[in-house]
Amino acid sequence: MGKVLQLVRRQVELYEEQPESWKVEYDAACHCYEVEQAIAFGSFIFGRICSVDEMMRSDVFDEKMEYTPELDGQIEELFHLWAVASEHYLREVEKLEKEGYSVDGAEEFRRCYKEVRGIVTDDAAFFAGQALCDLRDGAIDAHRKGETVPLGRMSD
Repeated sequence: MGKVLQLVRRQVELYEEQPESWKVEYDAACHCYEVEQAIAFGSFIFGRICSVDEMMRSDVFDEKMEYTPELDGQIEELFHLWAVASEHYLREVEKLEKEGYSVDGAEEFRRCYKEVRGIVTDDAAFFAGQALCDLRDGAIDAHRKGETVPLGRMSD
């Protein structure tokens, strides 16, 4: 009878441990949901900043308002603040994906982040780098090999 009691005791202990493993999975799933909600809000805010930027530029173009570097700087600052905040969420998305979770909205959020990095990165830094040099060198090589078309003949 002692062995049976030990076996049953061990089964009860395993039974007691199950909610703890569920809790870990539940907590991770809740965290994933919270990150999904945060990046959805981040993508929405990105769209709002873009809308304000477009409205300002449209109003300047239509001569409804005068261009001011200060206003342009304020919009750029909003993009910069958004990018800094978004870096934390990107790390969380990557962490969840490495753990096997599919994070809804992650690709859209990454697209927004990539676009903002292009906006807030100084042109000298943005257009420098090995990738750009490789593209330039490839274009020069293609031209030298006769694989390009003169600009006036593109419609041919």
